[in-house]
Amino acid sequence: LIFRHALTSLHFNARSSVSTAVIKISKIVIYDIAKTGDFSENVDETTPLTYSSSPAWNVSGKATYTEADPLVVYEDTNHSASALPTDGSTFLPIGKALPIPQDLTNAKLKVYYNIQLGSADAVPTVSQALSLSGRTSGTDVINNWKMQTRYSYNLILGAQQIRFSVDVRSWDDSSSDVRNE
Repeated sequence: LIFRHALTSLHFNARSSVSTAVIKISKIVIYDIAKTGDFSENVDETTPLTYSSSPAWNVSGKATYTEADPLVVYEDTNHSASALPTDGSTFLPIGKALPIPQDLTNAKLKVYYNIQLGSADAVPTVSQALSLSGRTSGTDVINNWKMQTRYSYNLILGAQQIRFSVDVRSWDDSSSDVRNE
């Protein structure tokens, strides 16, 4: 029997595009996605000595994460967040989540962060709601999260905007980076 993950794995990493400022993320949230769903393994046992399945989630009519009650991917509750790297290639791992695989048509991401220029006080900032649907990974357009799949969202925070890319791979794929795996 082969084990397969029924959920989606999300990883969030970030860096700064502003070398003259210290940027620290205080919170990352996702909303307008399903919170619960019904899982069906859909086992086919019609042929003796074989086993196959086509697992699926049904999230229709189920509870959702809202802007007022979002899925919190990361929150710096003790105010000890690290400053984001600014070297242009290094991303700081920020947070992880295991949501139900689903359509991303309405899915939104918000990033709460603080920007400090020189010795001035840090300024709390909240991003606009960023759509998770329609992003690309290579040549693939991502309009839904799939089972057994890891999505790494690489956020690049600037003084007034956030850009991000998405790397997609099977949850089975191994990596030399085993932090918090």
